[in-house]
Amino acid sequence: MAAIVLAFASLAYVYVDGRSAIVEKQTLIDEAWEEAAAVIAERSEQVPPLAMTIRSAASGEGQLLQDVLEARAELGSVEARPAIIAANMRLSDALAKVLAVADENPAFQQNPDFTRLQDQLAATENDLAAGRRRYNQAVQDYNTSIQLFPSNFIAGLAGFVREEAYFRTTEETRQAPPPVKFSQEAPQPETEIEE
Repeated sequence: MAAIVLAFASLAYVYVDGRSAIVEKQTLIDEAWEEAAAVIAERSEQVPPLAMTIRSAASGEGQLLQDVLEARAELGSVEARPAIIAANMRLSDALAKVLAVADENPAFQQNPDFTRLQDQLAATENDLAAGRRRYNQAVQDYNTSIQLFPSNFIAGLAGFVREEAYFRTTEETRQAPPPVKFSQEAPQPETEIEE
């Protein structure tokens, strides 16, 4: 009888300890998410002044600015993590296009407001990259832990499920410059360059 009680107590200890470890990993996800979400909100607040500065200097590029403002509005209207992540990616893409073409326009290089806003946005982007990495690492650690023995049994019994909301970027989106320019001229046809 003592052996049965000891075995039951050992299993209970393993379950409670394993469940606590999984909860700790879930808490790290939530903490990392709050950090990333705060930076996303900060960047979202930087968009209107940047858009106004660009609009005043390049009135012919309304569609690019409209894309940024629509992406920002979408980001403000969603609440679930996967939707926020997707809206954040659309805003990142739209901002990258606007900033890339603004960088090629000499009028912006001499505009102190634009330079200040661009520096603020760059600092925020760096903070966001760090927050995304921390969040993704926390999600990966949690997902790995609930798949390994004996945590997988504990996770199944306690109802823990895999977290699917990751920040994703592709090498293509990080390196591909957008094919647009601020100008009143007709766009030139794109030509392929042989490597």
